[in-house]
Amino acid sequence: PKTGVYFYEKCLEIARLTGDKRGEMAANHDLGLIHQRMDEPATATRYHERQLELAGGLDMAPEVRVASAELAKVYRKAAEEREKLGEFDGAVGFYTKCLESSQAAADRASEGLACYSLGRSYVMLEDPLKAIGFLDDYETICRDLADVEGEGQACAALAAAYQTLRNDERALEYLERCLQIATETENLVAQGDACCTLGMIHNK
Repeated sequence: PKTGVYFYEKCLEIARLTGDKRGEMAANHDLGLIHQRMDEPATATRYHERQLELAGGLDMAPEVRVASAELAKVYRKAAEEREKLGEFDGAVGFYTKCLESSQAAADRASEGLACYSLGRSYVMLEDPLKAIGFLDDYETICRDLADVEGEGQACAALAAAYQTLRNDERALEYLERCLQIATETENLVAQGDACCTLGMIHNK
């Protein structure tokens, strides 16, 4: 990969010297991809952001979508790294960029995943009202895409958000739907989690 980077950087240098914007855009794309494979998301982000800037300047909608799709991946990776460290404010910033890039790429599945991740992060930040807005969007996207398991995840996360708001009635509604979906999809772990939380709420 390092040898590949060397030659792609030469391509980028020549494209800049000759004023070849399309060549510069292609080199940035290739450099972004190779740095992703090398697990260097920060460097990959820089190249893909430049690719997006060039594509926008050339008014090339297909290339804008390609660059945005790759940016969604690197922003998600950066957000997940912040999440692992418990830095949920930082995670929210990157997940927001991931959501915007997914929308620009017209990738509904990626958009839904970003909404879900934002919802969960806001639950951890004890801001359930913001969380519910994103989780509602995720549930809608899952229904549009016929993603039944995703809908179950949305219901579980919405139940957690409503529990934070001390609205056990709404939490029960979502947990019962979550249990129904988990039973239909034979997801034993999700069934166990839903049953446990339902039991705790009824006991309370």
